[in-house]
Amino acid sequence: MQETRHIGRKASSNILHAIDFAKFIDHPLNLYVVIRLGETEDPALVFQKIHHKCRVWLQRRLQQLGREVLPPLYAFSLENPTQCRPHVNWMVHIPAELHREFQQKLTQWVRKASGSEPGLRDIHISPVDPYTDKRLGNYIVKGTDPRYVDHLHLTKVACLQGLVRGRRASPSRALSRAARAAAGFVPRRDRDKWKARLGDIAEKPRRLMPPPADEATWF
Repeated sequence: MQETRHIGRKASSNILHAIDFAKFIDHPLNLYVVIRLGETEDPALVFQKIHHKCRVWLQRRLQQLGREVLPPLYAFSLENPTQCRPHVNWMVHIPAELHREFQQKLTQWVRKASGSEPGLRDIHISPVDPYTDKRLGNYIVKGTDPRYVDHLHLTKVACLQGLVRGRRASPSRALSRAARAAAGFVPRRDRDKWKARLGDIAEKPRRLMPPPADEATWF
């Protein structure tokens, strides 16, 4: 299994463009989730299991509500700066009326995927302000390969984030470079068009679940 110490340039760039593209298609990444994954040799697999459970739940609930069934819309990065307890940064689109249910389900998904009960401070969920979400995106990709930090304007946040096994960071397929090209999305031209269509969709800052005790080192 591949092991990496940095997020590659393409992955970081794709994540940052994916955040803009999600707003362009009127489905912004509106929740930010941090999950401590416990002592595991394969954090990517644990997160994959968590996300799979989320995808199945979300598609079922959208069908029940008579809503458009969306493909998974998210971006993530895995970090392991202490080399003992990896965590995932996860920006995801969840319809507002399902936020509370998502919160309730997430603890169950983490328990089943990791095989252990998450602690009270192992899961953090907060809404994302679409007007400042690129700042959060920069934070998520702060583990970018140092050779590309200047190019991606990450000098204020960049820092080493440890050795990670498996896929370290990526947007979902529906927000990928191929999806953006198919939609004719050009970042510099289109990244702000959502403002005219959606208006002020920012949510008031509030936490759905408490932050980790060492929040200052997270976001």
